[in-house]
Amino acid sequence: MRLLTEHHRSAAARSAARVRGPDGGSPADRVLRLQRTAGNRAVTALVQRRGPHRLPEGAITSARLGELGTPEETAFRRRVYDAQQERALRTKRYFSGLTRAQLGSVDGSPIHKVAEPDARALVAAARADLKTDQDAGDALALACSAVGVGNAYRDPERDLRAWTRAYNKYFKATKKKREKLDDPFGDDAVAIVVKALIPKKAVPGFSNHTTGLAIDFSTVQGGVPLGPDAGQDELWAASWLYGWLGRRASEFRFTQLPSEKWHWDHAGGSPDATGDAATGRTTRSPAPTTAAAPATAAAPAGATARPGVTFGSRAVTSAVASSSLDILRDVLAAAGLTRATISSTARTATDQARAMYQNLVGRGRGQGVEAQLRLYGSAGDAVINVFVEKRDGGSTPDAIKAAMRDKIVELGPTRVSRHCGDPATLNVFDVAPSSLGDAAAQAAFVAAARGEEGGRVSRFIPYPDDPGHHFEIRP
Repeated sequence: MRLLTEHHRSAAARSAARVRGPDGGSPADRVLRLQRTAGNRAVTALVQRRGPHRLPEGAITSARLGELGTPEETAFRRRVYDAQQERALRTKRYFSGLTRAQLGSVDGSPIHKVAEPDARALVAAARADLKTDQDAGDALALACSAVGVGNAYRDPERDLRAWTRAYNKYFKATKKKREKLDDPFGDDAVAIVVKALIPKKAVPGFSNHTTGLAIDFSTVQGGVPLGPDAGQDELWAASWLYGWLGRRASEFRFTQLPSEKWHWDHAGGSPDATGDAATGRTTRSPAPTTAAAPATAAAPAGATARPGVTFGSRAVTSAVASSSLDILRDVLAAAGLTRATISSTARTATDQARAMYQNLVGRGRGQGVEAQLRLYGSAGDAVINVFVEKRDGGSTPDAIKAAMRDKIVELGPTRVSRHCGDPATLNVFDVAPSSLGDAAAQAAFVAAARGEEGGRVSRFIPYPDDPGHHFEIRP
């Protein structure tokens, strides 16, 4: 780590000014840029000056990680942890865990007591419906031999162990990318590993599991145990439990985390804040900048906060203009809703093939071959025909998607889907139905969106006519 000369201090000051500027990207991106331009000491000095982003009392620091291989590897892991933790402080709410009085249980796993009744009812309903479907001879249900809860509440100490395992996995997975850099342990390498970790594993205190309101479900489908494993994404999509959760989880106030098919969050609100000495103490951090409303003067007392919009792991934030986000927020407000998740935006031919494949093998509403044939035009139907031909011929999922991608390229991606168009001229995005709530919330959202169609919204296709509420808006 370099020492700051007078020249470097001046560079740090200039870089810090850019970090504070309104047009420099997300806070975490600006911090990483400051690391590259003025060194880690400048970042440390900046973080220390920015009071709201200091570590909350009791937060687990990178010093707890211990030694790993060489001294260089040890230092690198700590820098990755620090960078991810700094980003979390700017975009998420910190939780230090639940008190004993706040703990309930479901299926042998601890969970926040506010979610316990709904969670238990959901598991009981899933098992009852599974038996009903099996008795009726449903092939998918007959291939499902178990449904349950893999885990729910995790305290920060347990999450530290989980983060360490995830780091080891993604450190290895990013090896080739890092080795192409001039310094495979430099700031750019840190950014690569952080980017890989963020959608997969939060640092301790920032996981939804630490609130006690999240569940990772488990099932056995076709003799294969399924759990929180990204490598099982396609198996989850084709499982009886995932289809059932898509149909009924909202009845029990659970919605899916878009990036993980096994992870569902309860809408019971955040755990109650307690005194500083209690383990349930909470600290509020600012909302994500990717979808936050522009800064304005303080709202009058009693004013209603603008609805929040977040992006799923495969959605491209830059493909949706701020004006389009404002329209979506207006739709949410008109429907009386407080939040939504954009699950899909602009797509490459490969992205389009993947999305179509998932919807063709899926069992939820709006999914399956017949539903997708009703949705797409002639070019999309030609791609679906390739799926059917390859599937019936026994091709592997990867081979099917590759053939679908080739057909999309042959036909012209924009002929297959407007998702493949230029977002500079048309913003095309889908809102995850699971992020909105129950049937009444869905109906209110559809009514509000249809009220905008033909005006600020060029086209709207509601769920389940489309697997996601589909918007087309000219920016």
